[in-house]
Amino acid sequence: MKIDNNIKEFNFFVSGCLAFLLSSCVSSASIYSLCEKDDHGNYVVKWEVSPDPQKGQVEIFSSTNDASLKNSKNPSLVTNVEDRVATLRSSSKNVRDFFQLKANNSYSGIITNRHIGFDVIQNFRDLGGYFNDEDKQLRWGKLFRSGNLFAITRQDLQTLKNLEIKTVVDLRNEKESRAFPDGFLGFLHFQIPIDTLNTFELQKKIATGTFLKGDALIYMQDSYLYILEQKTRELKQIFDILLDEKNYPILLHDNLGKDRIGIISYLILKSLNVSTEDAINDYLLSNDYIDLDEYTKLMSQMPESIQEAMTVIVRADENYIDFAFGQIVKKYGSSDLYFEKALGLTPAKREKLKKIMSY
Repeated sequence: MKIDNNIKEFNFFVSGCLAFLLSSCVSSASIYSLCEKDDHGNYVVKWEVSPDPQKGQVEIFSSTNDASLKNSKNPSLVTNVEDRVATLRSSSKNVRDFFQLKANNSYSGIITNRHIGFDVIQNFRDLGGYFNDEDKQLRWGKLFRSGNLFAITRQDLQTLKNLEIKTVVDLRNEKESRAFPDGFLGFLHFQIPIDTLNTFELQKKIATGTFLKGDALIYMQDSYLYILEQKTRELKQIFDILLDEKNYPILLHDNLGKDRIGIISYLILKSLNVSTEDAINDYLLSNDYIDLDEYTKLMSQMPESIQEAMTVIVRADENYIDFAFGQIVKKYGSSDLYFEKALGLTPAKREKLKKIMSY
């Protein structure tokens, strides 16, 4: 994935951070930063300093252990604030590097590459790094999300082991799992099937050429709402797993890592008081990290109206979550009441989850 494809995420990150000053800052300045890997495996670190000092230096500290960064005194690189970007070589092929920036006596949050490339696994990324409304940053390397783990390569398996993933939660049903079995189970493996709406009528409409773009939008919105309303028992199970610190690091996955994982990741981030904007934008990153070539080839044989409808199905769209979650808020009165009444996620449990998941 080229760095240019991640400019949108950087803009999302910056706009989401403008609402607060980092708790580690000791001056009126703040640093907003992003890290991604380029095609050569190097780290590309980008930053904005607010208010813009025009001149000055940025110190970049690095470590293979995010917990040790706060004690770092010797920067790996010192460069000019106005450069706004720097490239650093990876210190290891098997372990992620973590970075923290300092400028004008202010520190950024801890950053690393959110998306992790695999030979086979699609849409694999870390849910860490976001800040909540208490200025606490979610820990990197605690919770991951991805598509299926079928037919993974030896290198993919090694990367998963290097990430020290202990628990795998598979949200596919038995039919899906039998057809494409996981190639990595972790020490603990939970299968919590979360089915969407009955697809019989959908398949019938596609076969008869009567499935239109508007039908697809309604189907996706209703599918997301169905999960939030009808799969509360399964959602409770997932949060129970997240509330047990012994289970971490955890990987959640389904088929493409877009819809079931998308709505659940959104719930997790919202339960941790991450902003709606950041939670939505994390969901939308699936559009950058899913390879739709096979689907495009398949759809090319269909009538144009069906192609338009199927394009709606395979893409992440904030309208799906906006509609579904909006209906939930209307029904329960607020997202907090939904968490507590429908999912049993009391304020005490949410505080426990925050302690597990944040620095």
